[in-house]
Amino acid sequence: MVEIPQSRKELFRNFRQHERFREIYDRAREYLPFYAARGNLEDFKKDFAGAVYEDLIYTALDAATPEGMILLSPQQTFEFFQDLYPDVPDIHNVFQSSLENVSVPDGLLFRLSSGSALIPKAVLEYTLSSKLAKVQRKIEGWQALKDKFPQLFSNTNYVFVATKTSMEKGYSQRHFQEVNFIYAPFTAGQFKDYVNSLIAHYNPNGQGPLASVLVNNNSSY
Repeated sequence: MVEIPQSRKELFRNFRQHERFREIYDRAREYLPFYAARGNLEDFKKDFAGAVYEDLIYTALDAATPEGMILLSPQQTFEFFQDLYPDVPDIHNVFQSSLENVSVPDGLLFRLSSGSALIPKAVLEYTLSSKLAKVQRKIEGWQALKDKFPQLFSNTNYVFVATKTSMEKGYSQRHFQEVNFIYAPFTAGQFKDYVNSLIAHYNPNGQGPLASVLVNNNSSY
């Protein structure tokens, strides 16, 4: 299974320079006034952090994916599941998309076989949560997915990419025999500090950091 070879500092620094981060940041700047006007700043920070984590993990894993394997991005994974569930309504927030009453994972890893056929090898969840109940709900969703599409998913690995906080709590195959774990090289607290720094200080184009948008809208961070 693909691992994350970079250190925490390398991962955080490199992602700030990636086009995927710039897309998230520009969307955050565009929609933050709407969150602020509705008093939903905690929702903004949660949604922004989730989008940053999701794409940070994807870009790190994608760079380490070996030849002959293909890792779908979160958006590509969502589109794949749209095709699996054509009659299920979409659910969207500013940064992410899902399907109603369907546990859509964050990534799919495929192996290229002869004739360019794609064989699913792993279903991936990129999670900041270290709550056992949430892990269990995700596992139940995966089991339902295997039951519904056994030809696609019966032989796939189920992989959680979690922070070191989950590792320190001892969440591993000892608790969940069905799950493989990859641990990001940072704790949940370190990632929170990173996101707070992006909001308070990151200023790539001289327009001021995201926190300045809050000031201009008479809100506080």
